Amino acid sequence: MKRPLVLGLALAAIAAGAGWWLLRTPEAPPSAPGSIAIDPAHPDPADEGRTVSLTGELVVEGAAHDDPLGIGTRAPGLLREVAMYQWREHCDGDRCRYDTGWEDGAIDSAAFRQPEGHANPGEQPFDDAAFYADRVRIGALTVVPALLRTLPTEPLPATLGQLPPNLAASFSERDGVLYSGDPDAPAVGDLRIRYRQLQAGTVTLSGLQRGSELQPIP
Repeated sequence: MKRPLVLGLALAAIAAGAGWWLLRTPEAPPSAPGSIAIDPAHPDPADEGRTVSLTGELVVEGAAHDDPLGIGTRAPGLLREVAMYQWREHCDGDRCRYDTGWEDGAIDSAAFRQPEGHANPGEQPFDDAAFYADRVRIGALTVVPALLRTLPTEPLPATLGQLPPNLAASFSERDGVLYSGDPDAPAVGDLRIRYRQLQAGTVTLSGLQRGSELQPIP
């Protein structure tokens, strides 16, 4: 009669241990298989060309800046995300329907089966782009932009006051997002521009130690 109680206690202990592990696991810094943990403040030249894992505070020197639009941040990097309000074609067999919506990248309406009345602009005046600070390092190692792109991002609100006067006059702003037209009644060809910035702070990265740089693993 006591066996169910003993079994129940054993299962509870296992569950508690599993729960502790689930809570503890995210605290363990992720690293690439086969990497070696190093002190970023004192990288060893003997580790040249090896896959290393390191944890430390990102130090940002300079600013990430989108010069054409005047948006900048002291974060490691800045991402510009552009969408254009365009005609879209949806075909099922011989039947096609058309609607409008926000899309990344210019859609070639000349390739539509019925291009008449569904014309899109040929190209976008601004495209998606990434901008990085002059230098970002962990300890004595410089983190190259290709590796910075693996960092998590967060929204960066933009304001009209940051834009050059000629662009500020033709854009509007809603919740930190820039629109080249009326966000409540967009027209074909209108742009929507959002920004995200790379998060700084303490991070764990894995990469190749090449001289004074931390580079992506091929």
